[in-house]
Amino acid sequence: MRSSKHDGAPEAQEAAQTPRGRKILGNVLKVLLFVAIAVGLNVVITLCLEPYGTAAEVTWRDYHQSTNQKIDTVIVGSSYAQRNIDPFTLDETLGSNSFSLATPAQSLGNALASIQAAKRDHNISRAILFAGPETFQNEPWFNAQVTFMQAKSLGEPVPEVLKNVGRLALDEVNVTSSKSITWMFPWFYSTVSFDPQAISENIQRRLTYPNPIDTAGLVDPTWHYMGKGHGGYEGDFTSNILWDHEIHFTSDAKFLPKNMSDFDKLLTYCEQNDIQLYVGIAPRPDLTNLKHKDDGYRELMAGLEQFVTERGGVYYDFNLTHPDFYRAEEDEYSDSEHLDIEGSAHLSRALGMLIAQDEAKPGSSAEQFFGYDEWDTYLASYNSVEYCYFTYKVNYETGYVDIKAHSIAQPNMEIEYKFDVENPVAGRMENVRPYSTETEYHYPMVGGRGDVRLYLSARPVGSNEKAAYTFHADIFYW
Repeated sequence: MRSSKHDGAPEAQEAAQTPRGRKILGNVLKVLLFVAIAVGLNVVITLCLEPYGTAAEVTWRDYHQSTNQKIDTVIVGSSYAQRNIDPFTLDETLGSNSFSLATPAQSLGNALASIQAAKRDHNISRAILFAGPETFQNEPWFNAQVTFMQAKSLGEPVPEVLKNVGRLALDEVNVTSSKSITWMFPWFYSTVSFDPQAISENIQRRLTYPNPIDTAGLVDPTWHYMGKGHGGYEGDFTSNILWDHEIHFTSDAKFLPKNMSDFDKLLTYCEQNDIQLYVGIAPRPDLTNLKHKDDGYRELMAGLEQFVTERGGVYYDFNLTHPDFYRAEEDEYSDSEHLDIEGSAHLSRALGMLIAQDEAKPGSSAEQFFGYDEWDTYLASYNSVEYCYFTYKVNYETGYVDIKAHSIAQPNMEIEYKFDVENPVAGRMENVRPYSTETEYHYPMVGGRGDVRLYLSARPVGSNEKAAYTFHADIFYW
């Protein structure tokens, strides 16, 4: 009897384990089904909400279609490279075969990933990184990193896709936060908005245009994609600005250690893989450069130049070029940070000439630039007054508009101002205050309500010129 009970025990245990095993398997299948539904739903939401035909998507789609193209030069970086460097003009000047993998707000880590992809696919020998001081001062924008990861991954083999994901999710900044997970929901970071019409139009574009390149002009009608990864904007920034807050001034803030570490990796990779790296600092309007007359910008950027050259890179600050070689015209800016289409062609010709000069005789391009140790001479190459404007406050208690004049001028330059009013009835200008070094002016409000177009002129004291710079704006009081 004992033997019979003992012999039957395994059978009883097996009978008891079978339902338990089925239950575990059922739970696993339920979890997998839930995950599949969640993933499918996330994909559907992404296709509906994420814009189809973004600059990053267009750039990488065009690149992945260029596998049979000869490419020896890659352009990387944020919009300072994407909008400012025209590969077609560069190639005409330099005799290169270039492609721009620059994308909006591209981080230095993603710039390195772009160079690595171009080296793997085309064995490039030359890389060009264009940047601004903010590239090294500001934390990378996570939204752009997500968009970059997606765009680069579409068309790449699975191992590369996993690298792209790992680069984003396991980055030392992202891995300790929710960003290590939320990258899986790209529509959260890039969306057409939750407007039904916008969503409908986005879906229609996906159904109508198999290639996102064909939708670039629909997503952003002001952006013109011209090929080789390059797109630009039209616009005349300097003739349309009104107030100083519309101008993006660079600062002398310190560079972030994480950015410099990523930059060091990029420089090291190029040096170890026989890629000559050219680092360009994007040009800014004259008025923004003259703003640095009294801050620490010179020391900051001189340190960056040393950082680049010590690691085998070639450094060009296009704000320090001699005016007879290159200086962007006022009407070549689409905003206070970027060049328009004509401006990018102008800059790219200058860049091509500098690279050709240095590749023929290393270091010879230095003659085209002011050095950071020639700061006073550099500042003197600008106009005496590059910009003026006024701020104002309507003071109903006193019955006056309190106005204050401002200017951006050369160092140690004493400026005088005059104010004129446009007479809408007579159709002529009337001077209401002659030139004076006094920056404040009080305009009387006639009748307590109305509007006036006020003009401010600025020039150096003792100058005989009518005005070095003129600014106007409309003032309303009720």
